Amino acid sequence: MVIAFHAGLPLPGGFAGVDVFFVISGFVITAMLQREWSRAGRISLRRFYTRRFVRLTPALAVTVTVTMLLTAAVISPLGPQQNAAATAVGSMFIVANVVIANTTGGYFSAAAETNPLLNVWSLSVEEQFYLLFPLMLILGWALARRRRTRLAPVVVVACVAALSFALALVDENALSFPGAKDALGFYSPLPRAWEFAVGALVALCMMRRRRASTRLATAAGILGLAGLALTLFVIDSSTPFPGLWTLLPVAATLLLLIAGQADANNPVSRMLSCRPLVAIGDRSYSLYLWHWPIIVIASALFPDAPGMKLIAAVIAAVPAIASYRFVEQPLRRRRYSKRSLGALVSVTLGVPLVVATLVWVGSTSGYGNATIQAFQRATKAHYCPNERRLPGATVECSFDDSASGPPVYLIGDSHAAHIRDAVASAAGQTDSPFASRVSPACQAFDTVIGTVGAPAVPHCAQYFADTMAWLDAAEPGVVVISTAWRPFWDDTVRLGPSEQEMSVSSTDKLRFLREGLAHTVRALSAAGHRVVLTHDVPVFTDDLDYEPAECGLLRLASGDCDRVMPRRTALAQLDLVKPHIDAVARETGSKTIDFFDLLCDDEGCPTRIPEFVIYGDSNHISADASLMLAVAFVPLIQDLEETDAP
Repeated sequence: MVIAFHAGLPLPGGFAGVDVFFVISGFVITAMLQREWSRAGRISLRRFYTRRFVRLTPALAVTVTVTMLLTAAVISPLGPQQNAAATAVGSMFIVANVVIANTTGGYFSAAAETNPLLNVWSLSVEEQFYLLFPLMLILGWALARRRRTRLAPVVVVACVAALSFALALVDENALSFPGAKDALGFYSPLPRAWEFAVGALVALCMMRRRRASTRLATAAGILGLAGLALTLFVIDSSTPFPGLWTLLPVAATLLLLIAGQADANNPVSRMLSCRPLVAIGDRSYSLYLWHWPIIVIASALFPDAPGMKLIAAVIAAVPAIASYRFVEQPLRRRRYSKRSLGALVSVTLGVPLVVATLVWVGSTSGYGNATIQAFQRATKAHYCPNERRLPGATVECSFDDSASGPPVYLIGDSHAAHIRDAVASAAGQTDSPFASRVSPACQAFDTVIGTVGAPAVPHCAQYFADTMAWLDAAEPGVVVISTAWRPFWDDTVRLGPSEQEMSVSSTDKLRFLREGLAHTVRALSAAGHRVVLTHDVPVFTDDLDYEPAECGLLRLASGDCDRVMPRRTALAQLDLVKPHIDAVARETGSKTIDFFDLLCDDEGCPTRIPEFVIYGDSNHISADASLMLAVAFVPLIQDLEETDAP
């Protein structure tokens, strides 16, 4: 299920295969421990953890080591390499899920597509379960022995399942305590422990049960298969997960396990026990380990090749089978002395940790290459000495609060954020304090925005209301308004003054822009502010293919990722919106500022010049480029401040 999902097949719920695995793992581990307890009256934790280490970690270490070596040459050193290296280290200490949550981010985010070790998050969660579940089972069996009741381990595991399921139903955004998102998020073991516990309960309740009829077992098996098939199509990346919908794959897996325990000769269980499927099952761990790194690396090497993800998933079977044959099986069959086990642990942990550390150090320093270091500077966040993060993704920044001149303010979306250095530098040169409030995707006028097929960005209305209240109460000064223009001509973006009036029509959206922006300027003017409207920078659309974060080490260093937008193309793009901004300026008596001649020459608009990289990504300029634009703001701010002077 997971491999099919990652291979790009039209099975949007395939990622829930991880949850299927957690249920199966809980069943297998509990059954194994229960047999040992029944036979010996005790559990050897040392033997259990040794077997788990030998079974899982060496194969993981080989995958991590090879992946990091390939990553150093193929994956971008502008963040993805660092994320992969951090994930590699986290995987060796069974905290990859925590590392991924705090570096790569969401499982369905763009950054996740470039982390070749994203899939190991579930292995860390599994091993975290292995650390705690045996202890809970031992507690349950000990209570059962003392109180002479067989229900004690069932009660202990059921309580864990109930608490974990309750956490899965809690919206992570509904809690405000520190670490809430980590505790309840996609990668957390807490809202998924109930899945492991469900498998454990099957093992505890059915190991000694009488066999049921073949008819009942067959019905359970068919329902289980139907539930898994349904999971593939009714669950997708927009489904809150883990959550209530997680019941579907978990219940389906539960039914399949019950069918097999009740009567292993039922048709469904016999089908799942056929030799080809058992062979896949035997190699499933290695297949899972290798499929995603190969997909990510192949996609980086051949980004435009049709069906590359599927091809890569098939190719991944080669290293997976080799790993199973030459790593997993030989190590599982060996007997270990303390010395040989210590040597295995040292090599297994040491090699991938050293390789990952070297990749992290090398990628962080740009491997000593000036071009790569220039790109790294371009993709870093713009500097702010007094940054505050406000509700709704709003970022407030201030400079030189003690300056004597009239204040300068900056508001808008990410295209305001990327000129912050320019406006702040110009304010400093005119001895003016500077403050900004920006929020990604939120225009500086009262509007609702969202992509087609997705809900509106939830925080924009609040951002606009709070920003206007902030400026209304602030000392009068110069307000710079900057917003991205692409939403107004991109037909994948909906925009309007309300949810009901949202439109993809450029005609409608440009009308909303003129009306909304004019209203904002008049309100600011009434509060005593002078307003500057910025014209946008040219953006590199998909056909111009500029995303340095998707370029590997060699491509960046060789200049293969550099682009130049033809001057005519850039002007045609900007002319779609520019007349409307100019019209608002005329109607409201505000000023405009244009960066085109600073960013472009007679040939076009380059992404990099000898001095520095201009564009950090396809539509945001770098901090160095932003500082270059300060020269355009200084005279304009001086002129407006002199006009306001008594």
